[in-house]
Amino acid sequence: MESNHLNWNKNEFQTYLLLYCASADLSQGAEELHFIKEHVEKSDFRTIHKVFNNDTDYQSLKRVQEYVNHHNLSSKELTDTFKEVKTLFKIDGEYDSMEKHLLNMLKSLLE
Repeated sequence: MESNHLNWNKNEFQTYLLLYCASADLSQGAEELHFIKEHVEKSDFRTIHKVFNNDTDYQSLKRVQEYVNHHNLSSKELTDTFKEVKTLFKIDGEYDSMEKHLLNMLKSLLE
């Protein structure tokens, strides 16, 4: 895998973003990790998970923002991404205030 996040492919970016969002409520639940693993390439998951675990919250947010800006994602791509994030948030049966806040923050930063 390319270590420079600006060179990640779409699946690698999606994996990272979902991992970041899964940690919005300060824990990555088993259901959330299962959801992510079912929606991304297995090899990307393992590699990107290692990268994610070594990043701070600030570094994660910066990676996401830089990737979106660098790749000039379309409104449709962002809308599809936000739908998937919202599905992830609801997977454990709760859509708490921290998750809602993160989704709103991502929308304001990325749109």
